[in-house]
Amino acid sequence: MTTLTRRIMMAFAEPTFRWLWLASAFSVMSMMANGLTGGWLVLELTDSAFWVGAVAAFRGIGQVGFGIFAGVMLDRLEKRRVLILVQLLTAFFLALLGVLVFTGRIQLWHLLAVSLLQGMLISVRAPAFNTVVYQQVGMKRILNANAAIGLGFNVAMVIGSSAAGTLIEKFGVAYGYFFAAGAGLLAALVMFIVRGQFRSVARAEPVLQAAWSGVRYALTQAPLRKLLTLSVIIEMFGFSYGTLLPVVARDVLGVGAAGLGLLSSVRGIGAMGSNLAIASLGDTARKSGLLVFSVAGSGLFLMLFGFSPWYVLSLVLIFILGAMLTAYDVTIKSLFLLIVNDEWRERIQSIY
Repeated sequence: MTTLTRRIMMAFAEPTFRWLWLASAFSVMSMMANGLTGGWLVLELTDSAFWVGAVAAFRGIGQVGFGIFAGVMLDRLEKRRVLILVQLLTAFFLALLGVLVFTGRIQLWHLLAVSLLQGMLISVRAPAFNTVVYQQVGMKRILNANAAIGLGFNVAMVIGSSAAGTLIEKFGVAYGYFFAAGAGLLAALVMFIVRGQFRSVARAEPVLQAAWSGVRYALTQAPLRKLLTLSVIIEMFGFSYGTLLPVVARDVLGVGAAGLGLLSSVRGIGAMGSNLAIASLGDTARKSGLLVFSVAGSGLFLMLFGFSPWYVLSLVLIFILGAMLTAYDVTIKSLFLLIVNDEWRERIQSIY
């Protein structure tokens, strides 16, 4: 095995990490298929870009509104069981939407309600999973581990997006949801295989007091405050473009569900290359420099993508944009884990 290969595979030396990686890949496959299917369905139901964004906004409200309390809750619970429960509930909601579409009973309010619930589940899953990974690989391998997980994320993005787009085009929207539900169920089954107890040492505080103490800690630590401000800006103006991809695909680029699936898949391929590059660096990367470079690149290529009226050019631009945003995501996620001590990690992760 070459030195480069050993660097890329560093985190996989931990057996539990391999199962976590696989569970993450299935979870992302479910998430990407759900996002693409849901966006296309809202566009079919309403023919309105506003409602496509509104459904995504409800998911964001669920994440933000429940996020602070999610961190406090995770302080007190065993995280593997939480992750299993979250994946099972996610699969159930997606299957329910599939049945409603299949039977012709789907309405916009169903999508808004499920989107809100999904946001709440994401606010629990993300900090729980990130903390479990950190506990498994430690400080020295966390950048490599996040890049490896990101690589799995991107492979799953390509598979989930292309599969959902093809299923919608050939069989209908319901089958996109059924595929997403099946992938979510597989993520839960893999988490059953993971062994170990993943608990934190929680302080004996009332829930509201513990939630507020997490917010106060984040606001009084200058490095954390800067990272949180940056994450708000990038999440709001960077990653949010994915919500409107169905609108861009249909109304600007003139392609159908399969073309939308290809757009999303190419984004994943670009992100995959970015993750491979970061993983190959081991832990030698200068994280602050990488963060600045990726943020600047993301802004530039997002602007160019927004101006592009041609499908082929848009494929090239979204490939680069996917790489830039992924480099940002891997780096800032690692920095959040590294600069926060164990006592505050779940609460800060939930705020992030």
